[in-house]
Amino acid sequence: MAANPAILYTCIFGVSLILRLLAPQVPINIDESDWMRFSLHFVKNLLQFDLAKTYQWHHPGVTNMWINGMGQSLYCLFHNTPGVLQGSLKSCIRSLLDQREMALGALVIARILQALLTSACIVYLFSLAKRLFGTAIALLGIGLLTFEPFFLAYQRLVVTDALQVDFLAIATLLLLLYLREDRERTLLIQSGVGLGLAVATKTPTLTILPAIAVWLALIELGVWRSRFPKRGILRQATDMAIWGATGLATFIVIFPAMWVQPVQTVGRLVTELRAETERGFFFFMGALTDSPGALFYPLVLLYRLSPVLLLGILFGLMALLVPRWRRSLSHPVELTALVLMSASVLLVLSGSDNKIDRYILPTLPALAFLSAAGWYWLLDGLSHFLSLKQVATKAAGLLVLIQVAIAVPHYPYYLTFFNPVLGGAVSAQRLMMIGNGEGLDQAAHWFDQTFQPGTITIGSWYSASFKPYSQQKTVEIDRKMSSERERRWLYKANYLVFYINQRQRQLPSPEILSYFTAQPPLHTISLHGVDYVQIYPGAIARSKDLATVQPATNQAFGDAVRLRGYDVVRSSDATHLTVTLYWKILRSLPSDPIVAVNIKGRDRPSWGQTTSPFTQSILSTKFIKRGMLIRDIHSIPLSAPLPDGTYTLDVGWFSNASIPSDLSNDMKSVGEFTAIAENLSN
Repeated sequence: MAANPAILYTCIFGVSLILRLLAPQVPINIDESDWMRFSLHFVKNLLQFDLAKTYQWHHPGVTNMWINGMGQSLYCLFHNTPGVLQGSLKSCIRSLLDQREMALGALVIARILQALLTSACIVYLFSLAKRLFGTAIALLGIGLLTFEPFFLAYQRLVVTDALQVDFLAIATLLLLLYLREDRERTLLIQSGVGLGLAVATKTPTLTILPAIAVWLALIELGVWRSRFPKRGILRQATDMAIWGATGLATFIVIFPAMWVQPVQTVGRLVTELRAETERGFFFFMGALTDSPGALFYPLVLLYRLSPVLLLGILFGLMALLVPRWRRSLSHPVELTALVLMSASVLLVLSGSDNKIDRYILPTLPALAFLSAAGWYWLLDGLSHFLSLKQVATKAAGLLVLIQVAIAVPHYPYYLTFFNPVLGGAVSAQRLMMIGNGEGLDQAAHWFDQTFQPGTITIGSWYSASFKPYSQQKTVEIDRKMSSERERRWLYKANYLVFYINQRQRQLPSPEILSYFTAQPPLHTISLHGVDYVQIYPGAIARSKDLATVQPATNQAFGDAVRLRGYDVVRSSDATHLTVTLYWKILRSLPSDPIVAVNIKGRDRPSWGQTTSPFTQSILSTKFIKRGMLIRDIHSIPLSAPLPDGTYTLDVGWFSNASIPSDLSNDMKSVGEFTAIAENLSN
């Protein structure tokens, strides 16, 4: 603990910076593309002096827009954007706004700038914790926090959470130091600046205010007199007025929209935040819900925090709650204040229906110092009991190494971490929404390695996190399906990228998901035992795809379609066959065609048969154009497992108004397939 402070601070900064800058191009979080675009609009409106329009979102993410905007401006200055004269910042910003996907180079620069700032914040946070708790607890707390996977994941991303957490933690410790040390108001004003920066980053920062009120009440009631002197109600009220005014002034200074339309800007923030709190449609406890309920955040804490951090929190809470143990705990009053702050955040957030796991992040710095204190309390007790020296110091270093070992396997997708004691991501996927873009870069690389660039069209969930990595044409799988415009990806995509939380929430509809997933996936991206990404053939096939399927021996089915080929795959439990038919569209189709499929054996007229709408009505025939090659998927339940042998595939095409009573007479044998042991071959 006697290390040179300058060396110690440099090491903390260096480690923090390296962790944030390793693999800076992956993954793209689902919210990062939005914030990069908001930042471009922010810069564009600044350059045009249209300050009211620097309001982009209700969080409001002002600090992010400054940093991301600077990053993209630097990208413009040092990168020749296609079609833009180098050095023309306005034209470059317009060009980036016109691009369909985010520029990876601009994202990397923005991440570098944020990494420098957040790493400096970690050093400053350590220096404050050192004054508040002493070097030992501060160093262990920062060590645990730095390598905490959930915390680290968001520190690497240019979304609002990283800066909110860091600024809020700094503001909280500064305020505690001021209330404890009773010095000049320099610390108070610095805390107010931190508060203003945190609120300008994300307005839910204000969820700490109930805890601050409780702090002041406990101080003035004399409950905390051993550490925090009474100041009198008038002095406390004056201090809080100064603190709040400093925060408000900071908020106004860095938010250009507040310079010209302060009332309107605050009104929009309140209105839009209220609307967001009512947002629903979540996956929790294995079911869809609009309100996850009171169990959500406790469950998130258990699954999202590492065992090392959780055990330390448990030890710290035990020591705080038992009077005899509390006397041997270092800085119990300050730790109680941090526990109250964390409880305030969690309780206020629990009152909203809009619950997302990352909303607990503001509590992590406080919980990390509580965990560090809890571990030291336990280790000091063991060292006295066993009459051993320096046990606590050596064990603290080991705890940080364990944190490193926990985090490293999840590089660079730290959000894939879930508490392994509770079953990790494999267990978590059955309880809560998971997946924020991790693995989509790998899916994009698979496509580029498998197909020539620009030769296919891919429909992707979270396409903004997929497009920048792919050289193929990409369309968004729209979660809305109420209009044909929102379904257009169905008529364009040769291949589909389905994502884990899409499957959890059955988006865009259960019917569409079940239709395509009746086929085995072409490729799966698995991370830590969970299938994050699954790739399927889309409804629109290419002529090249016919080379990999069995050609139909009888292709004629009237003048509207021709059956060009088919594919047959047996389900893993051998109870179904998935038959994929490849129809060439010759002219406009009737509104409701029906397709019949029958599996015929040599000594049995039907092993399984189905009659269902063309493409299960997933595609509307009025939008299917002449010349399209359509993949039409049918699941055939088998009356019994198929013995080894050769089978005939019969197919019929009918308009809904002219389905014959006896289908067999109007169906055609289009080819054969062979069932051998546990697989099928055409």
